[in-house]
Amino acid sequence: MSLVLFLIRHATAQGNRNHILNGNRIDAQLTKKGRKQAKQLVNLIKQKPDIILSSPLKRARQTAYYFEKKYSLKAQIIKDLQEQDFGEWSGLDADKLKKIYPKNFFSYPNKEKSNFLISCPGGESYSALKKRAKKVLDFIKKNFKNKIVFAFSHGVLILAMIEIVTKIKPPKLLNLQLKNASWVCFIFDD
Repeated sequence: MSLVLFLIRHATAQGNRNHILNGNRIDAQLTKKGRKQAKQLVNLIKQKPDIILSSPLKRARQTAYYFEKKYSLKAQIIKDLQEQDFGEWSGLDADKLKKIYPKNFFSYPNKEKSNFLISCPGGESYSALKKRAKKVLDFIKKNFKNKIVFAFSHGVLILAMIEIVTKIKPPKLLNLQLKNASWVCFIFDD
């Protein structure tokens, strides 16, 4: 048997549309559009989860809520599923910061906008985030063998997990379109 892992990015939250760095310091809620996306998402993913995991941040928990309700499951909160800590840049406009501090951002091919940070003052580096992402993946693989797991998380953390599993590295990794209310699925065989 296999572990089937769905990594689900939260629906649109306050700040997403304006490229604000929410990170893990700003506990933004879903917008009206985000609530609509989450309601639609529950019908788009046809698999039934055995386990629901969620970041402690509201936007992920609120997205997971619709799956909890449909499948009568309670999400387990996993702190390490939360978004990157953007430090002093939390709440600021990523587009403006990228112009002022281009070396702090990964080059984002074919795109003008990116909040994919290498590092930020007083925050979590991408390499530290990747270590945390590996820790979560190892935890899921160890504890949920032969299960279908839905893990509700955030854009940069999910990209780090994709990098770990696929070995695709930035900048190529950044060509992936991981929009709000989107998901990736991995199957891990024993």
